[in-house]
Amino acid sequence: MDLLMVTDRWDETGGGRERYLAELRTSLTRRGHSAAVLVRHGLGERRLRHGIDRFRRAHPASRVLSARPAAGATHYQLHSGVYAAAYAAERESYDSTLRRLCFHPAQRLNVRRSRLLRAEERLLHASSGAKLMVFSAQSRDELQRMFDISGDRVAVARPGVNLDIFRPATSSSFHGRVRPLFAGHNFVLKGLRWALEALAEARRRGIDAELVVAGRGPIRAFSAMARRLNIAPYVRFAGAVSQHALAELYRSSDLLIHPTFYDPFPRVIVEALASGVPVVTTRDCGGAELITPGRNGFVVSDPRQVAAIADAIESVADPERRAVMGAEAARTGRGFDFETHAEAVATWLAGA
Repeated sequence: MDLLMVTDRWDETGGGRERYLAELRTSLTRRGHSAAVLVRHGLGERRLRHGIDRFRRAHPASRVLSARPAAGATHYQLHSGVYAAAYAAERESYDSTLRRLCFHPAQRLNVRRSRLLRAEERLLHASSGAKLMVFSAQSRDELQRMFDISGDRVAVARPGVNLDIFRPATSSSFHGRVRPLFAGHNFVLKGLRWALEALAEARRRGIDAELVVAGRGPIRAFSAMARRLNIAPYVRFAGAVSQHALAELYRSSDLLIHPTFYDPFPRVIVEALASGVPVVTTRDCGGAELITPGRNGFVVSDPRQVAAIADAIESVADPERRAVMGAEAARTGRGFDFETHAEAVATWLAGA
């Protein structure tokens, strides 16, 4: 199979979408498929379409797998979910009432976003003929609700991870102090503020806890927030880390805190579970479908439910409960191997 992968940027060491696509390309290549890459960055929509058309003329039976809305794509993976829903969640994540009030007028003036929304609507329309893949049942239901898309057009394939890298610690990692972990690049949308608030609440309850924040993004405002909450000595900003370093962070952590306002299916959920780490996330996260509350993690209805997130931190302060939940988390996470997922993607692509 000849495949063209279309994305906004290509960064094999990046996070989220970039790392996923690099891993997928490697896996498909091992299976004997040819996978070229077309990067949107620096190209207008017309030049992007020209590149896709040129590839398809050279390879008439090819597939075009796009990770962003692109005319001419035969297959579209909704890594960001539905953009309209993602932008609505972004507005909700803002603390400032003024920013929320200005959001929609500003978005209408944002040429890039307006074009992206229009491109997505065209690609999701039945006449485009593009096959769709989402990473959670939540995203599938969202597509059906917002665009009246039939279920047979949408494949659901939850991503896996490299289970050789993300694996449980060989011995108990509990060390007296509770160590929750926050991992993500979009600190506002992923709810870092509420993770900090929950840490402060847990410490007010007498729980000796410290938070590690892994991810790329501006930290000045969050460092100031930690000082205001009197938890600065108990918050460490690790910055962007490699896969192997992140795996070590999981193995030294007791809980992943992911209080996101919107996330179709973040692989950090599976990475944590596969590493034997319970997860607390929100119902607006597709990864919540893997969580059985009280067994391998917790699900809160809103990122701002600080007390409920603090309850989760308090729960894993009990070594026995932490051990039981960690074992259950590992059982869940070990069922999500990336190669199995890649095989499902290859089958989906070949079936067009």
